[in-house]
Amino acid sequence: MSTRLEIINNALMKVGLPLAAAEREEDWNATVVFETIAKQALRSFPWSFATKFAVLTKNTNAPAHGFNFSYSLPTDCLRVVDVRQHNDLRAPKGRFVVSGKLLYANVDPCNIRYVMIELNPTNWPDDFCDAVSCKIAAEIANLSAQTATMTPGLLQMYQLSLAQAQSIDSTETNERVPLDESILMARAGQ
Repeated sequence: MSTRLEIINNALMKVGLPLAAAEREEDWNATVVFETIAKQALRSFPWSFATKFAVLTKNTNAPAHGFNFSYSLPTDCLRVVDVRQHNDLRAPKGRFVVSGKLLYANVDPCNIRYVMIELNPTNWPDDFCDAVSCKIAAEIANLSAQTATMTPGLLQMYQLSLAQAQSIDSTETNERVPLDESILMARAGQ
């Protein structure tokens, strides 16, 4: 678990720049891009450390997109993972569409699993922190002609570290989702 400053300093170190004693102090605008990069990385995967469950309240708005119900998303919702009528992960998933801050679905009640905006790095696993620092390093490297040539390698490091973090995170669940009948038939050669 890391702090924002530790992640920023890790990024500065990857680019070969001096470490910052505090945020916004000679950090090459790393503090400015920190939140945007963190949100992008969070949105990329249903991270176990940033996943929440909620039961949404039906809106009085007219539904749209061929759905029966409209719901407002929680204010900390970054990405909807799935929607179910029942709060059991073994229950069938419902069809849904997210449009802005509204979710349209045909389930009532509406139980959602979503990725929340979790910007406190002390709640992040170390491998996720490393991925964020790699992406910050790539952004910082673009600011200087001397380090701009490092950007492609840093972006590749980001992709690799993000994939590793996703792989590790995906082992932290034993959720068994029933296979679609068409998949079972395909496996049987039918």
